[in-house]
Amino acid sequence: MTDSIFGYAFQDPTLLDRALTTPSCRNLPGVKEDNQRLEFLGDAVLELLSTNEVFARLQDCKEGELTVRRSRMVSTVALCAAAERLDFVSLLKVGKGCPPLPKNSKTVADAMEAVVGAAYLDGGMEAALAVYEAMDLYANSEQDDALADPKTELQHFAQAHEGRPAPQYRLLETSGTSNNPTFKVEVSVVGLGSAQGVGHSKQEAESKAALGLLNQLK
Repeated sequence: MTDSIFGYAFQDPTLLDRALTTPSCRNLPGVKEDNQRLEFLGDAVLELLSTNEVFARLQDCKEGELTVRRSRMVSTVALCAAAERLDFVSLLKVGKGCPPLPKNSKTVADAMEAVVGAAYLDGGMEAALAVYEAMDLYANSEQDDALADPKTELQHFAQAHEGRPAPQYRLLETSGTSNNPTFKVEVSVVGLGSAQGVGHSKQEAESKAALGLLNQLK
């Protein structure tokens, strides 16, 4: 059983073992719990740590920009990039017969959060901070929007501006063929504006629309 990760040695290695146990292991013999509860805790701890870092580093940024920067740091894309750099995926436990996890899988990002949660339970905020610092997520706050998660960023941006309603996505048009469809989507936020995006899936079109509106707002 692994007892250390990212330079932090666990007093209770079973916490780390649980953090590395993905949901695909739920039905395996001897597996009592996967990492989803730890991911829930780690998500909250990670948000606090990343909030503290952007608040301390970015003295001249207002609330909306701080929110966007923080969301870039802890996005699925950012966490998966850190996981790849740290060779984290090789440590994860997956169910028998499951295919290898893609490097940008949300399961990988969830497990990174679960490790933060496990460290917090094991040694408090000091331990969680040690793991967080090893992840080195701050550089992601300065990445281009295209490398982050535009839909999540837009949602945070809207919430940061007087608690505006969540972004609304509307399918405007579907064209192309069944094998190569094209979707056109519009996103709008009350009081902030709207933008359109086109993609070969609804998700891609929504992401491009969100990115377009973010660029307008900035």
